[in-house]
Amino acid sequence: MKWYATIPLLCSLASAASWSSGIWQNQYYIGGEGGDPFTAVAEEGQVVSKLRVYKSTKDDIYLRGIKLFYTDNTEKVIGSELGDWDEHAFEAGEVVKSMSLWGDGKGKRTGRIKFTTDKGEFDFGKDTKGQQEYPIDVGSGILIGFGGRAGSDIDQLAAIFIKGLKQRYFDNIKYADFDIGSGFELETIKQSDVLYQGSQYTYTFTGTQTFTKSSTFTYSITNSLSIGTTFKAGVPEVAEISVSAEWTISGTVERGETETTTDTLTWSIAVNVTDEASQRRCTASYYKGNVDVSWTGDFVLIDNDGNEYRIPVSGSTKSVDASKVIASCEPLGQAGKRTVYETITGPAAATTGPPTTLLKRAAPTAIAAF
Repeated sequence: MKWYATIPLLCSLASAASWSSGIWQNQYYIGGEGGDPFTAVAEEGQVVSKLRVYKSTKDDIYLRGIKLFYTDNTEKVIGSELGDWDEHAFEAGEVVKSMSLWGDGKGKRTGRIKFTTDKGEFDFGKDTKGQQEYPIDVGSGILIGFGGRAGSDIDQLAAIFIKGLKQRYFDNIKYADFDIGSGFELETIKQSDVLYQGSQYTYTFTGTQTFTKSSTFTYSITNSLSIGTTFKAGVPEVAEISVSAEWTISGTVERGETETTTDTLTWSIAVNVTDEASQRRCTASYYKGNVDVSWTGDFVLIDNDGNEYRIPVSGSTKSVDASKVIASCEPLGQAGKRTVYETITGPAAATTGPPTTLLKRAAPTAIAAF
């Protein structure tokens, strides 16, 4: 049985787009020297989502094969899919806390694999009582593949983990061009007709409206790798303009994958009614916007020694936002045809007192833009 700390030559199982060996934790190769060298590593930005391990069924027990399932739905088989088998499926974000390997007791093959995660345990292979156990340095606990030697059996095996990490984040996000006027709907919040009844009065057209705004990032790498990470980026938001709405990109700050806030929108206009010519139709509206914009950027990993690794990524950001309230009071005779929600009258000529609401109906959820 041999214990190596060197990286074997890549064979056909390794892809040109696989994780760079610079980010691999040191490997320890347990087993013999038969078979051919292999390296089976996930594509950059992907990890092992499940592994299935096969062992021989004879008295001479050893590992026969491993089938790896990756988070991009690709698969790789090492050795043979023969004999008894068991498997472990990783949940999103699940990491390996410890791992050990054993030989077959004859120095020819790998005999057993055991690991624990923050969710459970996997243990498969021969009874290794009395044999040397080889604890493996799991680094960050993020399993991306295996290396070693194999033919019809697993002659030699090493787990490949990403190094221990102290920071992960998305950076250098650049948005694609998009229509800054798209995705808006004008909604009327309140409308009131303010009428003259023989005496001068002042009416304040006012109110509030709450709106929940949000931004959500999606991305091309697996969330098993990116859970809990942040985004150094701006997001699409409604620009501050007076009578219409368009999108702009906010300033770059550190953000979570999904952020939600609730804003209270307010408005207030004083209307002085002195005669029938000064009667007004007051309307409060706002633009609700929903947009999904694609982007490209980098996923940055910084290991415990301070080394930085950047992976090209792509994704999109979905934003839900609203404009400020657009409030206006038009001369009643010039106002367009509308559904009137309230009719406000002032005091009659022979009386004094505050304006009176004569008619009030619930507003529809939206009306046409005006």
